[in-house]
Amino acid sequence: MNLVQLDGSPHDWMEGRGPQLTALGMQDGASGKILATQFFSSETSQGYFRLLQSLLPRHGVPVAFYGDRSAIFTRNDDHWSVRLVVSRPRVIESSETRPLRP
Repeated sequence: MNLVQLDGSPHDWMEGRGPQLTALGMQDGASGKILATQFFSSETSQGYFRLLQSLLPRHGVPVAFYGDRSAIFTRNDDHWSVRLVVSRPRVIESSETRPLRP
């Protein structure tokens, strides 16, 4: 497993019988196989880290993660500063895995 795609999908998954949920998922970039998925109240880094806890023991450490530009790991505002982005790079560096930029 080299590349893992991260994605979140907010939707009325319960078809009106419960709260709107966001499905977070990690998918093998080559095969399309779903490696980890779970419902959360919203798309957050904490949710992805919970999925990562599930993914690592079963599939090992991937070479890289990638997602779309609207992902929660990308700052898309004019006030972006390297000093503001702290937790993700440390976690990624400590696992020797690098993020890919689209």
